[in-house]
Amino acid sequence: MVLSRDELSRLNEKDTYTDRRITTSIYCGKCGYNLRTLPYVYTCPECGNAYNARPVGTEGIYTAHEVAPPIGGSLGSILALAVTAALVHGGLNPVDEPRLYLAGGFLLTAAYFGIRAAVGWRNVLRHRTVTRRIDGEDG
Repeated sequence: MVLSRDELSRLNEKDTYTDRRITTSIYCGKCGYNLRTLPYVYTCPECGNAYNARPVGTEGIYTAHEVAPPIGGSLGSILALAVTAALVHGGLNPVDEPRLYLAGGFLLTAAYFGIRAAVGWRNVLRHRTVTRRIDGEDG
């Protein structure tokens, strides 16, 4: 049985964890702040990230995992931009409309891969920042 987000929030109201405090080192998923001694369901005092550290349905909590750099998305964006430039160059002298339409499609593809790569790089940087903060706190 899978509970929806609304059903989980209703369960939170009468949850046994609402008055209990976190007794182990659990870190905020956004900034890496140690949430020890804070309530299980609350917001991070450092960054304001809402978290739920209950054993069932955790949300906004840092979990140790490797985040790979989005090399494929970055290379895909660069390749699609290169093809777009070649098609535009070939389609302008003399004007060749089908080639220019094709260049538009490749431009959209480059934008898609570029956005995916930007989100991936943001996640990599956030993961490294949180990991460094946790390592500095434990060390």
